[in-house]
Amino acid sequence: MSNDHLYVADWTNGLLVYDVSDPFSPALLARLEEADWAEKVHVSGNYAYVACYNVGLKVVDVSNPANPVFLERVNFGTVRSVFVSDERIYAVVYGEGVSIIDANDLSQILGTYESQTPYDVIVSDSVLYLADYAFGVQTIDVSDPGNPFVLDHIPTSGGKAQSLWLYEGFLYIADFNGYLTVVDVSDPSHMNEVFNVLTQGSANAVSLLVQ
Repeated sequence: MSNDHLYVADWTNGLLVYDVSDPFSPALLARLEEADWAEKVHVSGNYAYVACYNVGLKVVDVSNPANPVFLERVNFGTVRSVFVSDERIYAVVYGEGVSIIDANDLSQILGTYESQTPYDVIVSDSVLYLADYAFGVQTIDVSDPGNPFVLDHIPTSGGKAQSLWLYEGFLYIADFNGYLTVVDVSDPSHMNEVFNVLTQGSANAVSLLVQ
């Protein structure tokens, strides 16, 4: 979400933009097919950063949501997710880890956190929260992007963390093996699981809408 617009990464259909000012009647504003193989999208300011799986990271100008414009593509490998914070782009590259990129110069990789099975990432206050398909959830200090280091690690209930959402000191985790887990991360160096619940099948993504 960005303002009254919903940006959807719709795989081979590319990037979709909906007007959701009336949530009971969402209206499709635009479809950008150049952002094909779209798996995740993160909007920051006038730009949408789209994780396009095996065709890399794509940057889209969404200053006019009804007319998104493809700007450039950077091939980092298999990009599964992306997050933007403090003029840094965090690209989750499966089989490699998380690449930390200068948002003002995409050719500048500031650092890399190595991981073979990363799936999703959120960054807040220089702490990177990583959903790792094989190793649960990790908190990583990225205040120095050239020297990221692990603060804590916690396994998820199902064992295959896929998606994250952070809100007011709690991390919500969707697990492929059918769990939604909530973890207290008020102290990123000492995570504690609060509760988990079984879902009716694989939990592929999670988000929280606060009204």
